[in-house]
Amino acid sequence: TDAGAPEGMRYEVLVTKRAFEKPNPNVFITSEVVRQTQTDMSQMQAPVVKQVKDQVKYRYIPGSDPPTIQAILISDVFLTPQDARLEDYIKAGNKPVTVYRTRILMTKAD
Repeated sequence: TDAGAPEGMRYEVLVTKRAFEKPNPNVFITSEVVRQTQTDMSQMQAPVVKQVKDQVKYRYIPGSDPPTIQAILISDVFLTPQDARLEDYIKAGNKPVTVYRTRILMTKAD
C-alpha cells in the first residue's frame, strides 16, 4: 500500500517527458508529461491509466515585499486506451478531456 493511500490501492507516477526553459531572468517554465496508474489490488479489474501534461510558469515579482513568486499551473488530462471506451478515446483524439488552471503565490516563510 502506498503511504496515505486507502487499503489495497496502489498508485504509480512515471514522468515520460520533461522540458525547461528560461526566457528571462525572472521567469522559468517547466513542462512534464506524466503517466498515472491507479490499481485497486482488492478487485480483479484493469488499472486506471491517465496521461497528464503539466505546464508551470514561475515568475519572480521584482520589488514585492515579502519576495514573491507567482506560479500558473495548467494540467491537461488525456484519455488513454486503458481507461476509456475505444470510441471515446478515438473521438477525443489528441485533445485533453479536462483542463485545470491553478494560480499559486509563494513567499518565504519566517
